[in-house]
Amino acid sequence: MAVSALVIDDGELADVRELLGELGVEYCWIRASAAQGVKYEAPARLFVTTARHALQAEPGDGEASARPIRMVVLADEARSASAQLRERGFDYVVRRPVHPVALQLLLLRALYRGEERRVSTRVAIGCGTTYRTTFRRRPALLVDLSRGGCRFHTAKELDPDREIQIQLPKELTGGEAIDLPGWVVRCERDPAASIELPFCAAVAFQLLPDETDEKLRAVLEARASGPERLNPRDAQQAWQEWTQRAAGRKKRREAAAPKTGRGARRTPRRGFRSRIAAVTQRDRALRTLVGRNISAGGMLLEPETDLQVGDRIALALFGKPGQRLQVRARVVRSDAQGLALVFDTLSAPATLELEKLVAGLPAAEEAESTGSIATVVGEITGRSRSGPVG
Repeated sequence: MAVSALVIDDGELADVRELLGELGVEYCWIRASAAQGVKYEAPARLFVTTARHALQAEPGDGEASARPIRMVVLADEARSASAQLRERGFDYVVRRPVHPVALQLLLLRALYRGEERRVSTRVAIGCGTTYRTTFRRRPALLVDLSRGGCRFHTAKELDPDREIQIQLPKELTGGEAIDLPGWVVRCERDPAASIELPFCAAVAFQLLPDETDEKLRAVLEARASGPERLNPRDAQQAWQEWTQRAAGRKKRREAAAPKTGRGARRTPRRGFRSRIAAVTQRDRALRTLVGRNISAGGMLLEPETDLQVGDRIALALFGKPGQRLQVRARVVRSDAQGLALVFDTLSAPATLELEKLVAGLPAAEEAESTGSIATVVGEITGRSRSGPVG
């Protein structure tokens, strides 16, 4: 069986080989000086080399649909080299200096390109829960849930884009409670909601650690056969039962709590939880985007992404080393040319950073039949659908 990736260089691509190793990818390294005139098996997914050796050594040709993604990394080579490399069949031309995360994302994208994407199924829940946007937890009624987000009824209106943490109670998980971090997509009054909980909030989850994602998937599978529509009366009754239990627990805690003197700490110390989550490499590859025609107003994405018109995303853009910009955007158009994104209004400093990033392009180029197109690499860090989240 062919290895997943093949790297040919004389030491210039040590960082590429290191990244492949960190990703757990099975790869083969051949010194370019020993590769000339040698026939060898093509890798299953990815071939990476330098411009100096790209025209001298490459894997055997195969069907276009079956051959590996071909990537070449340039250092000081002239711009004219791109045309030659494109004619030679290379898919990506990466120019140094390049942000290491951008390079990693391109490698991931090449390795996992074309695999079937997961579909996030939304199921009705209808049980009491809590959420917090600060240290204080507030009661809510969880309406529906998916691996991408959820909806819940709440007594308080929440601002869009606000960071939030939803807790799935142990009554729902069958074990320990699960905390799910995310951000508010929208919040509006719901005519079907109860008087006590008049607002319906939609939340998109952040990238979840593998263990948390597996627990969430188990909850969804267990609830997959549940009701398709939540009865408002059942919702109100469920919330009332939950608030009664919560009030009882609060009274017991207050009765058991020691009296606080002057200067005493009224709240327990809380451990700081890192927001950096370990996700599967495949999941991260599916969240990698290649954009073009970028400006301060937005950019165009390649057509093959699974985003839809109306979707709203949080996106990290990478340029040269040190250039990382976080933006929020909405998909406004989809056609044969790709998907058009419009950025949310940026602050003056963010606009300046984006202009610097654009001025430094292309750190990477993608080859097409019409020529070589300057691209920018991005990673989706949050997403919500145009309809109900999920």
